[in-house]
Amino acid sequence: MFWVLLLAAAPSPGPPHITISPKGNGYIATVEAFDGRYQEQIDADIDKRASEICQGKSVRWGEFGSDMQIGKQPSIDSPRVSGFLRAFSCVTPVDRNFAAAPVDWKPSARDEADVRRIFQTYYGRRDANDFRGAKSMFAPDVLGADSSWAEQMAKFNQAIGPGTRSITGITWYVNPESAPHPGVYVAIDFSGKFARAHFYCGYVVLFRVAEGTYEITREEQNQFPRGKEAADPAQLAQMRSAMCRGE
Repeated sequence: MFWVLLLAAAPSPGPPHITISPKGNGYIATVEAFDGRYQEQIDADIDKRASEICQGKSVRWGEFGSDMQIGKQPSIDSPRVSGFLRAFSCVTPVDRNFAAAPVDWKPSARDEADVRRIFQTYYGRRDANDFRGAKSMFAPDVLGADSSWAEQMAKFNQAIGPGTRSITGITWYVNPESAPHPGVYVAIDFSGKFARAHFYCGYVVLFRVAEGTYEITREEQNQFPRGKEAADPAQLAQMRSAMCRGE
C-alpha cells in the first residue's frame, strides 16, 4: 500500500459511507474521505460485509490503497484518509475438515519459535524474489490461481528497496468468530527499515494446521515512500501511529 503525504484537511463529521460495487470477477469497496480514527471500524465493517456477500465462500482480498492527509498541527489534527479502496472476490473453499481447537489451548515455546521461523522464511523468500516459494506458504484458497501476485510483489520490492523487518507483536486467537473456519490463528505484527521508505510496517496472519505447520491466510503492508522533499517528523510519527499496529 502506498500512502501520499498531503497537507491540511477539514475534520470529518462522523463515520463515512462505504460503497461496495461489482468489479470484474469480484468486488471493490470504496470509502469517501474520512477521519483516520475510523480506520479500524471501516476495516471491520468491510470484512463483515464481504463475508455476507460471499455467503459461505472464502473472501480473497486483492488490491488495496489510500492516501493519507496530515494536518498542519499533527499533534492536534487527526489524519484524514481519502481515495480508499479495497478489492476482494469470493472463492469456493478447498474441501477440508477443520476441527475446533480446545477453548483452553495455549501456545507453547515451540509454537512461538515456529511462527517466528515461518515469518523469517516467508519474507526471506519474498525479499529474494522467490515468489513461487513464498506463494506456496499461503493457504490454498487465499491466492488461488492469482497470476498477478508475483508481479505485484516484484514491483513492491523494487519500490521499497533493501531492508530488514522486526516482529513487534505476536497475538494468538483460538476459534475466532471472524475466521473462515475454526482452529488456532496467530497475527504477527512487524515493522521494517527499508532504503526507500520513511517507514514500513504490517502484519501477517497464520493458521496452525498442526504442530510446526502453518499457512498464511492474510497479509497487509503499509509504507510511506521517500520523496525528493523532506517529510515533517511530527507528521511521520502521526502517520506511523495510525498505520502500524503493535507500536
